[in-house]
This record gives sequence, C-alpha cells and structure tokens, in this order.
Amino acid sequence: EITTTASYSGLITVGISYDESQVDNEESLRLFHWNGSVWEDITTSVDTVENIVYGQVASLSPFFIGEPTVLPVADAGGPYLAQVDCSADLDGSASYHPDGTIVSYDWSFGDDTSGSGVSVSHTYTAVGIYEVTLTVTDDKGAQASDTTMVVVYDPDVGSATGGGWFWSAQGNLKSDFESEGKATFGFVVKYKHEAAAGNLEFQYHVGDINLKSSSITWLIAGSASAQFQGEGTVNGDGLYTFRVLAKDGDKTGGQPDEFTIRIWQGADTEADPIYQAIHAQLGGGNIIVHEK
Repeated sequence: EITTTASYSGLITVGISYDESQVDNEESLRLFHWNGSVWEDITTSVDTVENIVYGQVASLSPFFIGEPTVLPVADAGGPYLAQVDCSADLDGSASYHPDGTIVSYDWSFGDDTSGSGVSVSHTYTAVGIYEVTLTVTDDKGAQASDTTMVVVYDPDVGSATGGGWFWSAQGNLKSDFESEGKATFGFVVKYKHEAAAGNLEFQYHVGDINLKSSSITWLIAGSASAQFQGEGTVNGDGLYTFRVLAKDGDKTGGQPDEFTIRIWQGADTEADPIYQAIHAQLGGGNIIVHEK
C-alpha cells in the first residue's frame, strides 16, 4: 500500500520495482491496481534495465505486480448428430495450450452424466438437443471450457408439415429492429432411409428475406412438436443455416400453433442470427406433427 501527504489531482504515474530473479519473462509483467471493485491493469511500460513497472492511476493504493496467466484453449468440436441408443463420438483433440500442457479432459454430456478423455463415446437414451461441455485443465491447475451441441434423433419417429403466417414483431430482424410485418412459411420434414429430408420456405417481405432450404441436416419429432435444422439460400444467394421449432397446438389441448425460426448467415450457429422469431403464434394456417 502506498500513501502520501502531497496534494495531487488527475492521473499520476506510479513505478514499482521487482526482483528479476523471481520473474520468467520481465516484458510480460503487469501492474495491477484495485479500483474498489476489481483489479485493473494500469501498466504503461516495463523498464527491464532498472527493473520497474510503471502505470497511471488516479488513486494510490493498493497495487501488485504479476505475470498474466496463460490459459489452455478448450475445443469440444461438433455440433454432433447421433442416433438415440447409439454411440456418439465426441472429440476434444483440437484443444491446445499455447504455453503449457493439458493434463485432463473432462466432459459433461448434458444428461446428468460425465466422462473423461481427449475423445469419448457416449450413448443417449432419449431424443433431444443436449448441451455438452468440455473442461480442460493444465499442469498448473488453470482451466478452460467449451460448449457444443449434440442432436439426438430417432429415425423411427413421424414427420411434420406446416404452412401459414404470423406477425413478425419488432426486434426480430437484426439489421432493422423497427421492422415488423407479415411472415409466411411452409415446410415438410421427415426421415427417409434413416436420413432427415424435406424442405422449407420462409418469407418476410418487409425484411427482404426469402429463405429456401437446400438440405435438412437433422430432425427431432416428438408427439406435439418438431425441431429441425438445415441449410439454404436467401433471395437465391449465399449459405444460410436455419433452425425451426414447430408446435402442433391440437396435440397440447387445443393451444395455438407456434412457429420458432432462427436464421444465421453462414454455418456458425453460435453467432447472432440475422433473423429470429420466437414462439410466434400463427395468424392463419396450421402445423401438424404426424406420428407413425
């Protein structure tokens, strides 16, 4: 802790010396200052000749000098697609450490079970979308985590069809939060020869979006709803990924049918979607989930 009886205002420069024999990399040293809630890096320069780290602050205490911790980088791979009651192979081998060694790989499979290892296999006993987390630990105890998705499907389930319209509310279109208007859709999805198949068309004219599917990647059909993901074009161009949740209200006690859609530019579904409508109630048309 540093105190002074001198009067000052504004930023002042503080220099604190260090013992070079206790430091691996002098140029990486940082001067930290407690601002009342968090430690903040105030470093302006490191004098490796005089062994002093300098920084600028508006208050004088407390401080400490430290070397930044280099963390491992976790990469859980995926997203993965697996058939129910069959093994899903998860691969964390793309994880790495820029300045150390990873000594353990711990997986949380999203179904209240866990495992360990660079690459692991796990069998899911129920259809659904599972959030899987890989945590890697290095030889100094530092950790990092990455989350991915496992889609578990059953090729023996039914299919779903739907068509209609809903009112797209303000905030749905990323490029124009104020836009709103009528959106229309039509889809048919099913499993054919144990592979997801079908098509989707979605139009939101106010936002200049005409999405047409080129493929259906996966499908999860339940008794009252269907979730599916695929790729397509918007206005005839580009690569876009879409994900839909369609709910059949007649299968849930006569509730309104609902349509949820998210559209991403490219294949990265971790990014912000360019368009999303969540649990939109249909103004016309219907959604039907067909059971085998």
